[in-house]
Amino acid sequence: MSAADYKTIRESLKKTQVELAQELGIESSTVAGRELGAIPISKEAEIAIKSVATVLPRRRSKVMFF
Repeated sequence: MSAADYKTIRESLKKTQVELAQELGIESSTVAGRELGAIPISKEAEIAIKSVATVLPRRRSKVMFF
């Protein structure tokens, strides 16, 4: 996954770097570093952000129906 892909996913979630970091349990500086390409995006980090991107829309849709 590229730094640009990582940032695109975060932006599609409409989350700030701080909000995504809280969701992933990491520092916001790590999110920023990944988006700038300064910190490599490990397979684990890729899976984590993709999981957030998959799970969060489902949570929102359930809330919207109540």
